[in-house]
This record gives sequence, structure tokens and C-alpha cells, in this order.
Amino acid sequence: MATTRGPFGWENWNAAVNGRQARATSQTASALLVPLWQEFGIYSHASFTGGLELGPIHISPAFPAGATRVGNAQMTLVMRVTNHLDDPDINAAGTWETDTSAYHGGTVDDEFSSLLSLALGRRLRSGGTIRHRMSGHPEAGQTFYGHHQPPQLASPQYKTILPGIAKAAKNSTHKLAVRAWNADHGDPRDHTEFSAQIAPALRTVPIVDLVQATGLSTHYSSLIRLGKRTPHERHRDALASVAGPRSQKSMLGGTQSAARPLLG
Repeated sequence: MATTRGPFGWENWNAAVNGRQARATSQTASALLVPLWQEFGIYSHASFTGGLELGPIHISPAFPAGATRVGNAQMTLVMRVTNHLDDPDINAAGTWETDTSAYHGGTVDDEFSSLLSLALGRRLRSGGTIRHRMSGHPEAGQTFYGHHQPPQLASPQYKTILPGIAKAAKNSTHKLAVRAWNADHGDPRDHTEFSAQIAPALRTVPIVDLVQATGLSTHYSSLIRLGKRTPHERHRDALASVAGPRSQKSMLGGTQSAARPLLG
């Protein structure tokens, strides 16, 4: 049975989400040694807060020394990639066979910084490895600057392209989701229910919780919390859940006819 090949990051991701444990040793069946995990410095013009757990990928802020601005990229993120793959395949003769079928033009840090860049709509580029852990290293690993080089992120001559691409893709996805929801549920309910029963309880909810619950942008979530935007009906249950008891109290405090549609 043929095995589907892909870039290292894609194969490692599938191995992790399918339950394969992280490597416990750098030793392989050959003389090759592989890291248990690697950390990469990711540069950007944008600033970030918080972290992300994405399968075998952990992303955390790097707290750059200088200010970030267009034309002055700083190391703003650290990306750790934990290795979940088995030993590399070596043919029976004990020699390597060149195989470029899964090569995408970079390494795992380039692979995921590019994907993250598209997802966030911000320019990101890896500068290479800054830390790794091999068998025998302490749990915190060791610094590894041998292949690290701050990348160049020159100022665009005209308008930036990436944020526009990301926004267009997200808008298209949003329109499809709205169309599918409306087809299944019919006409939306009265927006006054949301404004009176859920919106007041969202004013003290952290914006990051609204983003995680709905998938909406940080900016749009902040406008919802301020009461300047009313989200589509498909987000109402998620927002009511985030609002928690504050929303339930508000909903139960109204008339029975107003509370029934949201609680039923």
C-alpha cells in the first residue's frame, strides 16, 4: 500500500493528531540523530499577544527588544515543533535516495510561518533555529544559533498584498457560512433579543474569548463588545455560552416570551 508523502510539517502534524507519541530519543536505526523538538525565531512587522497550541506546534510571544514597524521586522514569535515522526526511511543499501516529491522550497519553520502568515493576514518569516533538544540535553534544550539569520522583510513599494488576500478569503468563507446557516434555519430572529439579553453581558468578557468562540476577528469582536456591531445569528449560541451566567440572568429576567427562543 502506497504511503502518502508530504512536507515534514504536514506529516508530523498528521502523526500527532492521529495519536503518535512524541519521540523519546534522538537515536535512529542509522547513524542519523534527530532532534526531539526545535524552536524557531519568527519575525514580523506586527506585534502579537498570547500563544497558540496547534497540534505539535506551540507558538508563544518573543518580546522583541525593538519596536515593530513596517521595514523594521523583529523576532516577535517563537515556534516550537515537537517531533512525532518515526525514523527516516533509508533504503536497503544503506544510502540515501534523493526524493524531492514532498519538498515545498523550505523547512518546517518556513512551512508553518507561511501558513500562519496567511491565517493571520500578517507578514511572517522564520529566521531559523534558535534552540533544540537532543537526547541527553536538559529538558529546556540548548541554544542553537548556527543556522539562525534574521530575515529581510522590506517595506512594500505599494499596498501590502497579504492582508488583502487573507481578508478576501475570510470574507468569502463567512458569506458561505451565512448562506448555509440561513438555508437551514430560515430568517434570523429579532436582533433586539441579542441587544437586550446577551450584549450587556459581553462587555466584561475578554475579547480573546469572543474571538475563540466565534472565529471572528479581534477588531470585529471588540465592536461587538462595545455594542457597535450585531453578529450574525449563527454566532448567538456561542456568545451566550461565553457570556455565561451573566447572560442567563439577563435572559431569565425578561419576559417569558423573550427568553424562550434563546433557552429552547
